[in-house]
Amino acid sequence: MSKPTIRRVPSDDCEVDVGGETFNPHEGEWVEIQPGASIRELKSLWAFDRLSTDLDNLSGEPDEKIRTLERLEVHFDALTEWVGRRVKAWNWTDDENQLMPQPDGTATPMRELKPQELYYLRRILRGEGPADRLNASPPSQTISSATESAQTPKEQLPTSGRSRTKS
Repeated sequence: MSKPTIRRVPSDDCEVDVGGETFNPHEGEWVEIQPGASIRELKSLWAFDRLSTDLDNLSGEPDEKIRTLERLEVHFDALTEWVGRRVKAWNWTDDENQLMPQPDGTATPMRELKPQELYYLRRILRGEGPADRLNASPPSQTISSATESAQTPKEQLPTSGRSRTKS
């Protein structure tokens, strides 16, 4: 019996907005994911999808701020745990162009991401996004080979095209 295969997905379309400017911090980089979700994970995702409605319902409550922060914390914890279990490897770099620590099956590396990076990973794990996701690169044969390839320094990316001003 086979298991779901790990898929390598290009991360060129991951966008992060900073001060009205849109950046593609992972242009030329990739992430390897293991698709799927347990019932518990699906329930957490559905709750995350309802989050804006839940927060709207708190509007005007005397303890609105405290309850909002509590809900956000619970939802982000569940999201980082799910993404942490499903992201197997990457060659992502940080804002200083240094390789980011490899995913380790826990939420810890995901907590260092910008919210938009986390949402991006959530989208690709759910199979959402551009059509080229359907034609993602073939998976690594093993997790260890994925980690080895992810630790190999990537070519220096050109700085042009990595950001653009939002119109």
